[in-house]
Amino acid sequence: MDLENEIGILRDNIRELQKQLGQAHTRIGELMSEKSTSSNEEVVKQKQFIQELTGEISKTDSELIKKIQSQMDSIPQVLDSRPPRPKLAKNEKYVSVNKDGNMIYLEEASKGILED
Repeated sequence: MDLENEIGILRDNIRELQKQLGQAHTRIGELMSEKSTSSNEEVVKQKQFIQELTGEISKTDSELIKKIQSQMDSIPQVLDSRPPRPKLAKNEKYVSVNKDGNMIYLEEASKGILED
């Protein structure tokens, strides 16, 4: 093989390689645009999902607040810790203790001996 033929073959090879390189760059660009398009679509889907979850969370939160408020409203404002005094039959006497520690009968307490 003579030198001119080898140079011609190498030039052809270089042109072919340059053509393949250009095609590779074109394909890489296509893949990058496809990737960014699919990535953008995925990001949009994720944002929509996050918005849906945020909406559900706020809805559930408002329902929870309403239920807590209704539960709080159902609790009486003032609770009396003293039990009601029992009603006595004619001959019954219940024993209680006054502030001094003395035992008194409940019928006496109803007359005003026991101070609240």
